[in-house]
Amino acid sequence: MTTLKIEVNEEKDLSILTKILADMGLSFSLESSQWVDVPELTGVNAGLKDLAEGKIYTHEEASSRIAKKLKELSAKYGS
Repeated sequence: MTTLKIEVNEEKDLSILTKILADMGLSFSLESSQWVDVPELTGVNAGLKDLAEGKIYTHEEASSRIAKKLKELSAKYGS
């Protein structure tokens, strides 16, 4: 048995390559080297951007802001 490793950068090329290998009657398996898919990576990058821009609060900051707001509402409307 001989192993052939091919790196494919474009998703569209993968479907073409799969068809060619199948048409040639070759046995093959596909492995992904990416740990994270592109949409997931896009979301992570957006989160890091939000963090850098100060749009993200820690658990402690969020809890403190909520407690402060609840205290203000309680004072305004009574308990």
